[in-house]
Amino acid sequence: MKRVELSVDIVAPAGKIWMALTTPVEFPKWIKGMLSVELLTEGDYGVGTRYQVTAGRENQTVEWTVEVNSLDPQRRIEYTYTGDVEGSGGWSLAPLEEGEGYRVTSFDEFAPPGSWLIKLLSKLWLDNANRAARRESLEQLKEMLEREGSGGEDE
Repeated sequence: MKRVELSVDIVAPAGKIWMALTTPVEFPKWIKGMLSVELLTEGDYGVGTRYQVTAGRENQTVEWTVEVNSLDPQRRIEYTYTGDVEGSGGWSLAPLEEGEGYRVTSFDEFAPPGSWLIKLLSKLWLDNANRAARRESLEQLKEMLEREGSGGEDE
């Protein structure tokens, strides 16, 4: 299993950040490589929420289903995913010690899909590409939320 954990500091109200992290259909706006998200459950986002993700490029995609397993509002989300990619992960939100804003951390542990060759390539190249894409996605989230101004609920 591969573990990837990255953080970004965002100057925005907790409620606004939380809304971005709990609105899966909006993920393709800021998560690099994510093409679409389809909700599989109805109702408010919470434990048991399930959604189907399609990621990749137009001619080469992977799909997986995410299920939310644990949720501590405006603090932490944990989920598992199954399909072309298998693993678990989540998001955490913590107030910054100095200044306004929050540290948003993305964490995932997953098994690279495919044959031994794909797994070897994952070790040699895809790990860095995955980390770079995640970093870019977190920076896109930061830019999107900070650009929208400081409207939104704080707690």
